[in-house]
Amino acid sequence: MDLSRRREGFPGQRIVVLPRTVVARALEHALLRNLLPTDAGYFPKAAGHYVERTEGVSQAIFIYCAHGRGWGELGGQRHELEAGDPLVVPPETPHVYGANEEHPWTISWVHAVGANVGLFLNELGVSLERPVVYLGEDPKLLALFEEVLAILEHGYTPVQLLYASQALAHLLGMMVWHRQQRWRGDPDPRQKISQSIAYMKQHLEQPLHVSDRK
Repeated sequence: MDLSRRREGFPGQRIVVLPRTVVARALEHALLRNLLPTDAGYFPKAAGHYVERTEGVSQAIFIYCAHGRGWGELGGQRHELEAGDPLVVPPETPHVYGANEEHPWTISWVHAVGANVGLFLNELGVSLERPVVYLGEDPKLLALFEEVLAILEHGYTPVQLLYASQALAHLLGMMVWHRQQRWRGDPDPRQKISQSIAYMKQHLEQPLHVSDRK
């Protein structure tokens, strides 16, 4: 066993896992049974990150690589990821994924259940053979992952779960929109401005140079 590999425990990480009793009750709610986030997190520069689930899990997993590189393996096929690539693992699918050794990824992620999850996966064109959705870097996607996580960090009352569910629907809807537009590559000027603003907000305590965002 490689002791450098780990599922979590990274400096600066954030993670929320809803108690499964809460999930079971929530899925009885008419407004939550179609889409519900059950786990969410943020792992910065997750060196040594490695997850293997030989039986899969009951939720769909959405992982957005914000920086660095990573990889995922489904059905015996390995897929490389870089900044701007989401990895989507369908429910009940055996999988392995982890960070690139030289350039470990920074990821935001969420697990989801509900009657509409399969419909979203179909719209995204996700399958065992094609688990990577090529979208590109977009600070709005990161902001929505952050919104889902931040809501769940403050608790999981029915009202908070409804809010988180709608934020997740917005996130998946934006992923579908990007996918349908086949948007990938260099962002347009407005997207570059949005990325620069997001970068500055994340580095308020540091001096910034023009070369930082080239």
